[in-house]
Amino acid sequence: MTGRSSLSTRGLIALPVATAVALAGGCAPPTQQPDPPAAQTGTSTATHGPVPVGLLADHVEIDPRALPYAFEGSTAVDPGWQDAPQESAGVFLGRSAANSETGTVRFTAVDATGVILWEAERPSASVAVLSTALDRPIVVLTHEGTAQDQLDAVAYDLKTGDDLWGPVDAPGPHTGPGLVFGPDGARTALDAMSGEVLATDGPDETVVSEHDGSVLTATADELRAVGASGPLWSVARSEIELAGHATVTALRAGSPPVGTALLGRADDPVPGVGILVEVSTGSIVATGVRDARLDDAMGIWVVLGVDALSGHRADGRLWSRPTTPGTTLAGAGGVLAYLRVDDAVHVVNTLTGADAVAYGPPGPLGLAVPSVISRSGAAVVRTDRVLILTTESPPADEPG
Repeated sequence: MTGRSSLSTRGLIALPVATAVALAGGCAPPTQQPDPPAAQTGTSTATHGPVPVGLLADHVEIDPRALPYAFEGSTAVDPGWQDAPQESAGVFLGRSAANSETGTVRFTAVDATGVILWEAERPSASVAVLSTALDRPIVVLTHEGTAQDQLDAVAYDLKTGDDLWGPVDAPGPHTGPGLVFGPDGARTALDAMSGEVLATDGPDETVVSEHDGSVLTATADELRAVGASGPLWSVARSEIELAGHATVTALRAGSPPVGTALLGRADDPVPGVGILVEVSTGSIVATGVRDARLDDAMGIWVVLGVDALSGHRADGRLWSRPTTPGTTLAGAGGVLAYLRVDDAVHVVNTLTGADAVAYGPPGPLGLAVPSVISRSGAAVVRTDRVLILTTESPPADEPG
């Protein structure tokens, strides 16, 4: 034993958070990228679909003292994203800062090895929404439609960038979660398989959210899920702590894991705290939830409540431990949950809830804390830029 295992429980880590200055060193020369879509086609980039790339993102040197032990030996790449990306099925999708000259942004899809799968230039107001159709991860990209307060939505295969459906008309703006568009009282949910309207707000039933092809709706008495083939399940609101006639709403303060919804009532006296529901079954994962993450490798939901952190599986709670005020949940994966408490980082074993040692003594610039962690172990961290820490090597080129 070296004492460097990420599963160690020798004591609570309370180390300084990485500062906003550069943890990363010099970049390698920029990878040669293909010409943008407009240069290839002679048309505007504003509505052009994804263009395959198939090249490694730019390599970045990062201070190894900043990394958790689990990422020793990993490679850091910089896809050029402005903010933390979304992730589904091992593909990370993020967007660049807006180009002030062209009024566009670049969406870039990168796999767990750091290879750029595809890029798409879109108007700066465009959004990207991830969902699932027939077990295939998809992305829906939007742009302004021809009519006022209307969006055009087009779906692509997240891994390949291939066209799937669209463009279809959707009411603006995108409000989410998932493929939900339009303001309160006039919300519309699209079917991830076809782009057709799957549910709309009505006098007796409201659209709550869309998750991987399933749409949650609520009446005065029930929470329901519907898919392209019809109703999936329904549960009485009184059974899931959403009783009353107030509107059921998806809470925006947290970032619930894929496959779950964080729900509350519009008139809840404690805003930002609700119930975590498993979308496929309607089962309650936990109550009193502020935020949650999924340790995908272990199948454990890590739930942050008002004054406690807990671990859950489908058959119930595994553990619970108190938290201090100001605790936030940064990420979870690889049997570890990363917490921020003021200017410190705490690490917890997701299987047992015990304190875990995940870092060595930090360098002068602090720690890089994973926020998005895929099942493969690849993770996103933010230093002075948004980086992917890859844990797999890209496939070798076929011999010519």
